[in-house]
Amino acid sequence: MLSVSEPCLGQDEKNALIEVIDSGWITVGEKVRRFEQAFAAVHGAEDAVAVSSCTAALHLILLGLGLGPGDEVLVPAMTFAANPCRAARSRAVGPAASSRSCTRPSAAGVVAERPR
Repeated sequence: MLSVSEPCLGQDEKNALIEVIDSGWITVGEKVRRFEQAFAAVHGAEDAVAVSSCTAALHLILLGLGLGPGDEVLVPAMTFAANPCRAARSRAVGPAASSRSCTRPSAAGVVAERPR
């Protein structure tokens, strides 16, 4: 298994989880809404929407940018980043990263300007 990061959780996080579980609202509820409002405030946005995964967030970003069938999106060598492209029916183009360094700043985050 490839470990992306090791979790750093303590008693405060355990107590917060217990509070959410005891509330009866696991995936939605007051804590989620407060998080969305705080996130929006920090980023100067009118509102924000919490989603269940990075894949879901990337999918929404692609749709928000108007990308869809026929559009190309550069993705890194870590292929799970291409999943939202499938959901938006755009074409993932990759790897956009070097297999040695896993980075290529000139291509990072670039969205093709024209369909191909």
